Amino acid sequence: MFNLFPDLLSYSLIAPFLLRVVVGFILFKFGWNTVTNKRPEVYNFTTSNKNTLILTKFLGLIHLILGLLFIIGLLTQVISLVVLLFSIISYTATKKKFFRYRDPVFFVLLGVICLSLVFSGAGAFALDLPL
Repeated sequence: MFNLFPDLLSYSLIAPFLLRVVVGFILFKFGWNTVTNKRPEVYNFTTSNKNTLILTKFLGLIHLILGLLFIIGLLTQVISLVVLLFSIISYTATKKKFFRYRDPVFFVLLGVICLSLVFSGAGAFALDLPL
């Protein structure tokens, strides 16, 4: 196949690295804002009920952990499958007006990026060992 820039193919491990780090920062920021209560109204079920507040903090903590694992590149393919599952669930939740401030296209894009990371791996600068 003809390539316009064949020399750039030697840097093919940079693309999964960039995707992994960007998804990691998105998840980390979302989790941080949820845990620190900067945007508690992100979920429609966040009311003054104590159980829903605990559930919201727990979801924020999960997003924080997943974001950190993406950023350092540990267990990338497994974490990508988990985030892919989350994005499918979140996509259906946005269709039912469960999330307030997210467009369904955001979750489709997040799912496609995670699916590509399942197939391509962590890329460069990761703690994952290629098997």
